Amino acid sequence: LAHSRWGCRTNTTGALMCLSLHPRRRVQEPARRALDLLLGRETRERNHLGFEVARLMGAEHIGGIFTHYARFDLAQILDLSWRMGASGRDERIGDMMASVRGMQGPQGLWEYTSGSQLSRWITFDLLRSLSRLDSDTDWISTEPRTPFRAYGRVEKRF
Repeated sequence: LAHSRWGCRTNTTGALMCLSLHPRRRVQEPARRALDLLLGRETRERNHLGFEVARLMGAEHIGGIFTHYARFDLAQILDLSWRMGASGRDERIGDMMASVRGMQGPQGLWEYTSGSQLSRWITFDLLRSLSRLDSDTDWISTEPRTPFRAYGRVEKRF
């Protein structure tokens, strides 16, 4: 995670999934800080959109302990954002919402790449998240925008 000394995206996502369901702890500072760290990733991968919904529906394999959230699912991050009280007025969430709206198909559905039978469920989840993020809240981001940069290639010694 960017701007985190010990942070791991997988562990942070798992902890935030639990905190987002708690009525009081989801709006406290540690949960907001964790969401800020997750929003620091600036990638917009189309092929993983709705992966968490597909996993909950039983269409995708449930991974192990540290690989459970190996894929960065924009639908999951948008769902976490509205549950934590964030709004689309945040620049990063607004950009994420715009890129997700750009991925919408001509019939109004978001197609899932591995199975079209999941498209309606993913569309329902995304429409719910997008409609709730359009409301005004008191969300204030504390993290600066950081462009994503993959690890550099290690040159072989011999």
